[in-house]
Amino acid sequence: MRRDPAALLDYLTRQRVDVLDATPSLLRLLLDEAKATWTALPQIILSGGEAIDAELWERLAGLSGTVTYNLYGPTECTVDSSLARVGGERPTIGRAVRHAQLLVLDREGRLAPVGAVGELYVGGIGVARGYRNRAGLTAERFVPHPWGAAGERLYRTGDLVRWDAAGELEYVGRADRQVKLRGYRVELGEVEAALRRQPGVRDAATLLREDVPGEKRLAAYLVLEPGFTPELEDWQERLGESLPRYLMPNNCVVLDGLPLTTNGKVDYAALPLPEKATLKRKECVAPRTPVEATVAEIWAALLKQEEFGVEDNFFQLGGHSLLVIQMLSKVKSIFNVRLRLRSVLDEPTVAAIAAQLEKLLEESRELPEPSLAETR
Repeated sequence: MRRDPAALLDYLTRQRVDVLDATPSLLRLLLDEAKATWTALPQIILSGGEAIDAELWERLAGLSGTVTYNLYGPTECTVDSSLARVGGERPTIGRAVRHAQLLVLDREGRLAPVGAVGELYVGGIGVARGYRNRAGLTAERFVPHPWGAAGERLYRTGDLVRWDAAGELEYVGRADRQVKLRGYRVELGEVEAALRRQPGVRDAATLLREDVPGEKRLAAYLVLEPGFTPELEDWQERLGESLPRYLMPNNCVVLDGLPLTTNGKVDYAALPLPEKATLKRKECVAPRTPVEATVAEIWAALLKQEEFGVEDNFFQLGGHSLLVIQMLSKVKSIFNVRLRLRSVLDEPTVAAIAAQLEKLLEESRELPEPSLAETR
């Protein structure tokens, strides 16, 4: 029933359920179903197990006749450690419940000031003794309380948070979902939130994949509204208004729904291999000149793909600054002219680069016949 929002909503209605406890992933499905069928939701919703992003927070806050509470707490702390009533401008996980103590510590183990991101540590009577038969992991995650009584311990959650001015905690993301991509530290939850804010996107997930050794690529998995079929290039252009270039996904795969675990959370391990983008592309314009054909060959070798046209954007195809440097080196060795880095960054298409090359070649009065074999 967790995988069938229509059946679950029907059950909640027939049984006159007043209180529902569900994950954000499941709540998104239920909200969509309730909106489509004009069905009322239970009077009280308890959300936990995953972070609520700004888009879902706003939808839950706007429900009529339903009050939603955002619960936070690891299993190691007897589940719920904090509580927030959904409302206001931004998502929070609220304040500590009566039996818990919440500390935000920096990397040196000092208390983080208001607004500074740190790791969340939980104390109190709900903290477990440790993991059975896993002494090493217990020592790593259950640490001595630096300001507590003798023998008192804190659970190190691995969650990144910060205190807001109102004394509530804002969830930033998982420390283990912060990944390194081309020298940048990327918070995958930030990318997912930006994807969900896009028109026509019901839900989204992201993964940093390394299906080819040494080739890290950011993959986006999208669940779209019925009938919404954007062209990849237009969609990437809109996404680029809210995400910097280095956070742009290399692959965009459309799914009927995100896979969920038996606990209702996104099952990232079950996301399919993004063999190719499944958003439809604009019609590819083939190379029209020998220079365009050579530049396209260079791109194909660097990007390890051949499905693009001369008007496609290098960065939207998965290119990045390091590949631009390699491209400039290839161009110099083949055409014996030097392109300016800024000109490529400003107009990163095969057509624009070829036009610059033809102009430089004409100025130097050198028109060599480039060898396609040299591009490999």
